Amino acid sequence: MRRKGRRVVTILLAFVTLGVSISPMVALASENCAVASPISVGGQVRLALLIGVGNYLDPEISRLDGPVNDVNRVRDLLVTGYAFPRENICVVTDERATIIGVEDAFQKMLDRVVTKDDVVVIYFAGHGSQTDDLSGDESDGRDETIVLHDSRMGGHGDLLDDDLNRWLAKFSEKSSHVTLILDSCNSGSAARGRSGLKKRWIRPIAGSSVKVSDGDATDWTPTSFSGLTILSAATDGTAAMEENGVGLFTQALVDILSGSPRQTYAQVAKRLPPLLSAAGTPQVPSVQGDIESLVFQNFARKAPISWTIRSLSHGDRSGPPQIELTGPPLPGIGPNAELRIYEGAIDGQELFDPRKAKGLAVVRSFSGFNATATVVQQQGAPPVIEGDIAVLVRPSNKYHALTISFMPEREAGGIPADTAAILRKAILSNDELKGLVSLTDGGQLQASLDRDNALVLRGPTNEIRNMIPSGPPDRQAEQLTEILRSHARQRVLLRLKGEGGSDFIDQETLKVQIVPEARQTSCAGATWSQAPPNTEQIVPECYETHIRVQVDPQSPYPLLVGGLVLSSDGSIIGFPSNGRVELVSPGSTYEFRDRDERLIATSPYEVQDQILVFGTQEKNPVRWSDLTLTNRGAPADSVGTLHRTLDRYLSGARGQITAAQGDDTTWTMTSVPIRVRQRAGSSLAGPEACKPQTCEATVGEPLTGAGGRLDHDRK
Repeated sequence: MRRKGRRVVTILLAFVTLGVSISPMVALASENCAVASPISVGGQVRLALLIGVGNYLDPEISRLDGPVNDVNRVRDLLVTGYAFPRENICVVTDERATIIGVEDAFQKMLDRVVTKDDVVVIYFAGHGSQTDDLSGDESDGRDETIVLHDSRMGGHGDLLDDDLNRWLAKFSEKSSHVTLILDSCNSGSAARGRSGLKKRWIRPIAGSSVKVSDGDATDWTPTSFSGLTILSAATDGTAAMEENGVGLFTQALVDILSGSPRQTYAQVAKRLPPLLSAAGTPQVPSVQGDIESLVFQNFARKAPISWTIRSLSHGDRSGPPQIELTGPPLPGIGPNAELRIYEGAIDGQELFDPRKAKGLAVVRSFSGFNATATVVQQQGAPPVIEGDIAVLVRPSNKYHALTISFMPEREAGGIPADTAAILRKAILSNDELKGLVSLTDGGQLQASLDRDNALVLRGPTNEIRNMIPSGPPDRQAEQLTEILRSHARQRVLLRLKGEGGSDFIDQETLKVQIVPEARQTSCAGATWSQAPPNTEQIVPECYETHIRVQVDPQSPYPLLVGGLVLSSDGSIIGFPSNGRVELVSPGSTYEFRDRDERLIATSPYEVQDQILVFGTQEKNPVRWSDLTLTNRGAPADSVGTLHRTLDRYLSGARGQITAAQGDDTTWTMTSVPIRVRQRAGSSLAGPEACKPQTCEATVGEPLTGAGGRLDHDRK
C-alpha cells in the first residue's frame, strides 16, 4: 500500500575501495549535486549522494580502481529498483571527493531534507583507518577514519568518526529515518596481498601512536540517535574485502536488495553472513539500531528487479523456444543463470512462487544489458510471450565459481612445476568441477607445500582451511579434487534463497536454534548463553550441541525439515543423517538429536560457520544427508523435483536444459551463523582440547576469542 505525501530522502555516500574496473560506465566527477528542489515520484522524494574515492594525492596511499564501479552499481540499484530519479542522485568521485568537497556535499544534501518523514541513508565504502582519539570519547583510545582524496596532504587528516557523528546529529534533527551503511575496514586484520581478495584498510596516519591489532573493531558511531540504523561491513577484527573491483559487502547488499521488494533491515542482516561466506571472505557484518523498519522506508515497490522478454523465436520447431531478454545489471546474471518467467502483470510475492511461473529460462549468452536464453515451458502454463518478465532464481556458474591458485615454485612454500601440472590436470579433467572451480593467479584458496611436503590450502586471510598429507602427487591431486568439490558446493548452497511465494518467508517461517545437550564433558565448563531463534549462536569450546527447528504457526502446510552444517574446511554435514524425512506441523518443534547429528565445538577460532535449514512441501523431499561430506547423491527417481534441481545446480550441469524440470512447489530456508569461543588459558586446539584429561585445569574459566567450527560427532 502506497503512503501518499511521504517524502523519502536517501543519501548514500560511497567510498569504495580496492579492485580493477569492471564497468564501462564512468560516474562523473561531480553530478547532480546542486541544491535544488528534488523530483517527487508518487508523492515520495528520494535523494542519493554517492561518493567514491580511487585516486589519492598522497603517494603512500594505494590507488583504487573499484570505487566508481560500486558507485555505478548502487546508482543502478536505486534507479531501477527503488524509484530514485537519476536527477536526484548526487555523485562525487575522486578529485572532487576532498575533505571540503565532502563537507559541501553533506551540507547541500542536508538542505534538501525538510520533514521528519524524510529518509536519510549514508553509505560509505572504501579505505578506512584509525588515529589517536583526542576527544576522549573512545574507550579504546582510537578514532576510526575514512580516507578522502586529499587526506594526509596539505595539512588535512582523514575524515574522523567524530566528524561523521556531527553530521549524523544534524540529519537526525531533521529526519526520523537515518541509515548509515559502511563498506570500509577499520581493523588491522591482514589479507594476503597475492590473493584476489584485498582488504579495505590502510595504516594509521603517520606519527600516530595507535596500536594496530586484530582485536574487535570499534563501532563507528553511537546508536543513541533516534531512528538510526547502522550496517557495517566488518566487525570483530575482520577485514572488509574486495575482489576484482567489487566490494563484497556492497555486492551482497545489491544481491539482497535486488530481490524481495519489502525487506526489513533485520531480514537483510540475516542474509548477509551466508552471502559473504559464499564470496570467500571471513568478514563478519553487523546490523544494529532500528532494524525492524523497511529498508529505505520502501512502501511502494512490490516486485523484485526483473528482466523483460523482448523477443521470442522457436528456431528449430522441434526444440525449446529461444528468447531475448533485456534488463539492468544484476549480480549473478550470466551464462547458465536460471530465471523464472512470469506474466508481465504479476507482482508482489507471486513472483517468488514457482507455481505461478510460465517456465524456466537458462541464459545462453550475456552482454551486460541483454541476454539470450532457452525456455522450458511449465506444463499447463500459458505460453511465454513478449512482455513477460523473468526473475533470477539461481546465479550463473561464473558467479559461483571457486577460484584456486598455486604458490609459485620460486616462492617459499611454492609447488614444483611438475607437481602443479598434475594438480591442474586433475582439476581441469574432473567433470564435477567444471563450472564450479577455476584456476587463477590469485584465487580465493591458495595451495602451497609445508616443510613436510603436505599440501596446504589457505583462505584469503592466510588461514589454513585444509591439509593433505605428503605423498605421491597423483594421490594428493585426488584428495584435492574432493576437497575443492566440497568447497565449491558450499559456495552454491550459501547463495540459495527460498521460493516461498505467499506461503513462506525466508529467515522467519523456520525458527532455528543451536542448543546444548543436557550432559556435557568436564571440558565444556563455560556458561552457555542461549541466542534467540535465527540469530548467531556463540558456542563455548567443547560443548556438544544439536539443532532445534520450529515451524511457524502461520505456515499453511506442514514442512519436511532438514539442512546442512557448512564448515570452514569445506565439510558439509547433512541432517537428518540417515536419509529419513521429518514432517513438522505448523507450530511444532523438532530436535535433531541422533548420534550422527550432534556437533562438538572445536577449533579453528575466529571463523563464522553457517547452518542452513530448509523447509519443503511433502511432495518435494530432499535427502540432505546425500550432501554429507563426499556422498554422491541419491538416484534421481527416488527424490522430488527440488532434489533434482539442486543436483543439477550443484553439479554445474545447468546447461543441460532437458533436465530443467525445476521444482514446482514453494519452499523456504533459514541460515544461522555459529562461532566457537575458546576457553581461557587453553593452549590446545581441535579435538585434543576436548579430551577430559587435557581440560581439567581450565574448567569453568571465562571464554575468550570468537569464531570456530563444529565437528561432526563421530563417536
